[in-house]
Amino acid sequence: MTYNEFIKTYEPTLRNYWNTVSPQLIHWKLSYQWPKNVCLKEFLSLRNQLESRINNDLNNLGYLNITTFDAVMIWGLWASFKCG
Repeated sequence: MTYNEFIKTYEPTLRNYWNTVSPQLIHWKLSYQWPKNVCLKEFLSLRNQLESRINNDLNNLGYLNITTFDAVMIWGLWASFKCG
């Protein structure tokens, strides 16, 4: 099925879904947090610290050490790599 065929076939369903969720999008965007329960200012600080660690490892070692790699895994997946 092509994109246009899909749209034509499911247009009423897609419009209904859009009409249902679109009023909530602003609220969702304003209340979105990553990681959860971290305000934007703290998020940016944590993200910048992690970026600095990544850059330091890559510049000094040429790879991510296990603690930095673990921090990346926790940041992105909320799960430790648990290796070594």
